[in-house]
Amino acid sequence: MFRKILYATEGTPLSEKVLDVVKDLAKVVGGEVVVLHVYYPLTVPGLQELHSDLYNQAVARMAAASQEITNQAVKVLAEAGVKASSQIAEGPPADMILKTARKINCDLIVTGGRFGEATSLLGSVSIKVVTHSHIPVLVVH
Repeated sequence: MFRKILYATEGTPLSEKVLDVVKDLAKVVGGEVVVLHVYYPLTVPGLQELHSDLYNQAVARMAAASQEITNQAVKVLAEAGVKASSQIAEGPPADMILKTARKINCDLIVTGGRFGEATSLLGSVSIKVVTHSHIPVLVVH
């Protein structure tokens, strides 16, 4: 049923709760998990040109932090006997989650979600993923 699960993590405390759900689900269905973290450097016109070294260093630090977040989740899953791998992506989070899900041909996307008044005003990655996904999405909150 869910042979390949994409777990999109933010690396927040909520992500630990989501990881527990992913771990349990993958063990029950015998699925493989691909852990994804997306980083999205904000761009300001002219900033990259004026401070290219600082900007490039900041992006490199974001990529390194993303890799650490995914490595930690893969370690937790592996210790539980779940086959897991990691990917990082740069860009708008919801778009990159959806693109990665298509690219790796997964059967389910699992992510965290915070809902409430602020979400309806500001938008939400999880809401965009749910409304644009071509496969099932499990949102844990």
